[in-house]
Amino acid sequence: MRSETTIPVLKAAIQQALKAEPQLRNSQLWKNDLIDMTRTYLGIVSDLHVLKMHDAFKAQDEALFDREAEAALEPVEMLVKVLATHDDYSLREQIKQVMKVPGTNSGTPEMIRQNCFVFGFYNSRDANLPIMRHANDTQRQWMKEGKLKIRFHEIQNLIWHGNDAKAFIQKWMEGPMASDVVGTRADTVMLVKETLEFH
Repeated sequence: MRSETTIPVLKAAIQQALKAEPQLRNSQLWKNDLIDMTRTYLGIVSDLHVLKMHDAFKAQDEALFDREAEAALEPVEMLVKVLATHDDYSLREQIKQVMKVPGTNSGTPEMIRQNCFVFGFYNSRDANLPIMRHANDTQRQWMKEGKLKIRFHEIQNLIWHGNDAKAFIQKWMEGPMASDVVGTRADTVMLVKETLEFH
């Protein structure tokens, strides 16, 4: 499905769901639905800017590249905030609950972190955002050096297998993890409404 056509459909779905706020404000299931729709929306918005960023790279347009790189990061930063509004999306809390079960393997937290990091489901801000920033900075440097083409394996190496990426991943995998939220949690509905400004 094309991002340009998917974004308005998801936005309309979120707006429709928000109309139920007076009746469902205290329903966590409703809030979880809002979060799920919103994280999909923000992910696609970010992906669209990443594609434009690569077009700018190919055109060697540094100014456009910088604008699109920043625009690609902003939805991800908002996504982290949205996921942090409830423990259902807190990796720290999920691991805590699992480890309460008697006889749970001591290696379980590492396995959970690894799977959640790969699929990006939980609030893994200590790894995902720095790696995305590093990837953008490296591509910016490649452009300054006059590199005109990027092969797929180079992006894979940059994001997952490069030395800097490995260091980020290892630091995040080892823990201990910082608290998901410092201070009072933000209001889910308020943040979801803010996300509709992203396009």
